[in-house]
Amino acid sequence: MPAAADISQLVAWLAASSPAKRPAPMHGYVQVPNYACLWPVNPAVADYPDLSGLGERQMPLYVPTVALAAPVMDQRLGWSCAALPAVSERLHHMLHHVPETRWDVPGDVLAVGIASPATTINAALAAEGLSVDLTEAALLAVPLYTVTASDRARTLEVCRSTYAVAA
Repeated sequence: MPAAADISQLVAWLAASSPAKRPAPMHGYVQVPNYACLWPVNPAVADYPDLSGLGERQMPLYVPTVALAAPVMDQRLGWSCAALPAVSERLHHMLHHVPETRWDVPGDVLAVGIASPATTINAALAAEGLSVDLTEAALLAVPLYTVTASDRARTLEVCRSTYAVAA
């Protein structure tokens, strides 16, 4: 399946998993942070969005522009996700999700970690020894520099667990 179709399925799953508010147990509504944010970027250029106002435990993920035309849930980047599981756990859940009857999340998504905002997606792929056709392989690039230091190694491990997709 082309990368854009796989990313489209992932966007639908994220939208369903991240409503802006849910009914409170007693009365009214509570705001719900987004599970992740997807941001389209040119894989050959290190021109990433400004993440200086990033909320705690927020999970921005970069997607090559060939597979995603517009940001998804970027308006909630400043919201805190402290109540959600760690980034590595949410990323693992997204990438190794067991298919359900309601949602068909693609199982062949490649993830690569970006250590610095000066590193392009293409450079991160090359550093990991990966060569992929970004029109065919769905890719999530994880800015490791936004992940807490205590969760960074586990997040990179989760990324590397997807490398069989590129083989």
